[in-house]
Amino acid sequence: SARTTRLVDVSLALLAAALWSFQQPAPVAAPSWLPHLAPPVQLHADGVPLDVVEFHGHAAPLLADISGDGLPELLVGVARGQIARYTNLGTRAAPRWSFDGLLEVKGQPVKVESASSGGISLDLADLDGDGDGDLVVASSDGLVHWLEGYTKQRFAMLQPLRDKSRLPLRLGRYYHYGKLDWEVDEKNPYDALRGISASAVDWDADGDLDLLLGASEGRVVLRINEGRSKRYSFANKSVAIEVAGAPFEVPGGQARPIAVDWDGDGLFDVLSGSADGAVHAWRNVGEVGVPRFAEATRILDSAKDRAARAAQEQGGTPTPSGPFQSARLHACDYDGDGDLDLLLGDAQHGEPPPGSEKKVLVRGHVWLLRREPVAK
Repeated sequence: SARTTRLVDVSLALLAAALWSFQQPAPVAAPSWLPHLAPPVQLHADGVPLDVVEFHGHAAPLLADISGDGLPELLVGVARGQIARYTNLGTRAAPRWSFDGLLEVKGQPVKVESASSGGISLDLADLDGDGDGDLVVASSDGLVHWLEGYTKQRFAMLQPLRDKSRLPLRLGRYYHYGKLDWEVDEKNPYDALRGISASAVDWDADGDLDLLLGASEGRVVLRINEGRSKRYSFANKSVAIEVAGAPFEVPGGQARPIAVDWDGDGLFDVLSGSADGAVHAWRNVGEVGVPRFAEATRILDSAKDRAARAAQEQGGTPTPSGPFQSARLHACDYDGDGDLDLLLGDAQHGEPPPGSEKKVLVRGHVWLLRREPVAK
């Protein structure tokens, strides 16, 4: 049923000021190559803080104009394997979000079956080169799905993304729904790793999109597209990526990498959230078609470290403030000013209210880390 919306005409500037009064922790100091980001600001929807608690939390944000009206919608993947949709009732420069139900295909909500409570990750990319954005959905069960985009901003039915042998694309360990048990892909060199994310990038600059795969254990590996820009054909096995001679690993675990030219030098860099709520960036110091990455630079401290720092600064034990755990990232021009900002979805575990049948309450919020202009 449709939710009654409550519209509050509050500018983002006033919202940021109000949240700042709660002493939101600032990101760690960034080196010169990294853009400066403002402190995290929690997004609101229908006049209240955006929280996907009714879908068991674990927010995974994605900003995309799927309606074709020139105003991007906010899509938020949730733990139930569904995708919440928020319509912009404001402007391009100052979005004002209102919940608009779940993303549907042919009248039915999109749903990725999930035996795990870790939620999903989202990416929008033109995998088949037809000019329409396709939605890539990776689940915490180790499987990758996609919704093919086509004309009039619509999607085809959810289906598994497959490799060139027509087998479901997976990193290693995955949940077999036929056997109702976890299975290991023994033919894969990373059979012990459980995939939780997939992000598209033209890794080797050959004109088609490859996939960065992130594992719950923290590893990041690559699945090469051996096909063409208009007909993908993913390799049967993933290959390793190294950083300074060691396997690419995200500190804190739960690797959910995204590829984006974060410093504007023409080469894509890699950013990833982690289980503890921290965010790291790996600068690409290679060249087009031959990426090479410097060691990780931390953009945002972990939730625990931020709480400890706030306690020290305030002389007490303040109420923890977000972003919290299981950080999922999306780089986008949030306010239409021409530069890239960062959206961060999280999960917050807490005690359920008295009388609830739930053993644990899991919330999911979306935070904006806005890029600040460089002083001239």
